[in-house]
Amino acid sequence: MRLPVAISRRRAFGLALFASLVAVLAFASVGWANTFSPESGGSPNADKIETLWWLVFAVALVVFIGVEGVLFYSLFKFRARKGVVPAQIRGNTRLEIGWTVGAAVILVVLGVFTFVLLPGIKNPPNSSANGYNGGYVQIADSTKRLPPNGKSLNICVTGQQYIWRFTYAPDCAGGNNFKYAFAYTTMYVPVDTTVTLDIFGQDVAHSWWIPKLGG
Repeated sequence: MRLPVAISRRRAFGLALFASLVAVLAFASVGWANTFSPESGGSPNADKIETLWWLVFAVALVVFIGVEGVLFYSLFKFRARKGVVPAQIRGNTRLEIGWTVGAAVILVVLGVFTFVLLPGIKNPPNSSANGYNGGYVQIADSTKRLPPNGKSLNICVTGQQYIWRFTYAPDCAGGNNFKYAFAYTTMYVPVDTTVTLDIFGQDVAHSWWIPKLGG
């Protein structure tokens, strides 16, 4: 008599554990991001990423609704009926050409919009006139993407067990440079200022990103 009770308790425990994990993920702000799209508003790059995401999502939604609509219509319209022999259709050349051309057009449109927005996503803009105009600017560096004027506030991001260190230095050679201002855990940046990051791992593998800035 106790066996079903034990199984029921294990099942209840498993369901409770699963519900707890779902709740943790559901209420994690980073996990939700902007719920249905990447976070934006933190930088022009992030805004362009969101624009491209919504464009692809809109096209995909139209295609999904169209395909599923035709599918369910066909299931209802041509469902089996007693005493009725369905028509035997071997193919439809016009229809096959149509959906092939349609898919190619969609691909071309998405490709064009992607390449139009890509430079604004990959290349950082100049800092605005209201941005930070102090030291720690880079004049030229062939190893990273810089604004057109070659100037940006550079920050060395160092991952170590078990904390992040942010050093506001123009040169990150060596990883830890205590001659410059630095902070732990929280990175502070001025508004309207282009910032470049040099990310290092001091010991083990680290993963660091800023969802609000597009990655």
